[in-house]
Amino acid sequence: MQDKEKLEMEITKLLEQMQKDKIRVTPQRRAILKIILTKVNHPSVEEIYQQVQEVYPTMSLATVYNNVRAFVNAGILQELNFDEKTKRYDLVYQPHGHTICQSCGKIEDVFLDQFADLYKEISQLERFQVQSMEVSFRGLCQECLGKKKV
Repeated sequence: MQDKEKLEMEITKLLEQMQKDKIRVTPQRRAILKIILTKVNHPSVEEIYQQVQEVYPTMSLATVYNNVRAFVNAGILQELNFDEKTKRYDLVYQPHGHTICQSCGKIEDVFLDQFADLYKEISQLERFQVQSMEVSFRGLCQECLGKKKV
């Protein structure tokens, strides 16, 4: 299956989830989801706004904020607080962690079976329903490590 087809399937799945949660599906929301899926890794609202301006130049920053908030409330996006300055967003799908480079700021997803196992175990506890999980590891990415050795 081609990447474009996979992308369309993922967008369709997310839009169906929105409809199930009684969130109106608009072309703007579809564009925001597409940007999050393809353009920027763990974007801030400002980064989403910059990208969406190419497709919808009249869309305001407030509209992007409101739509991102609706996606968070619907459980489609997770808000990530890696630092005090900027909130970043990630799609909610299989449990995973993040590596954060303290030099360049690069954020990468980390998928380990242990994250899924931990999520499942915590979810099975009585009197507790997991809504999100945030695990982050801070250090230096390979690129920054290479620069440091030079």
